[in-house]
Amino acid sequence: MPPAPPPPVPGNLTVPPLFGWWEILVLLVVVVAVAVLAFLFLGAGPADSGRSEWRAFLDGRSRLPEPDDRAGSLSAEHAFAEGAADR
Repeated sequence: MPPAPPPPVPGNLTVPPLFGWWEILVLLVVVVAVAVLAFLFLGAGPADSGRSEWRAFLDGRSRLPEPDDRAGSLSAEHAFAEGAADR
């Protein structure tokens, strides 16, 4: 029978520094892959965001200028700007 190996010297690193990190790396890669696939899958489907309600809200806020019987006359701001340019 061969002799027993001597006990390791204190402070001797017998475990590689990256021991056990492969499992964490694989887990992170799987989580990122699932997140990317979920993002692509959910982004490819029809939006359920209520865009038509938003468009109706914006259309309700926007209004066309009402026809004015003074269509040929200048507004006060425009007339002031025109007068200031002549001086």
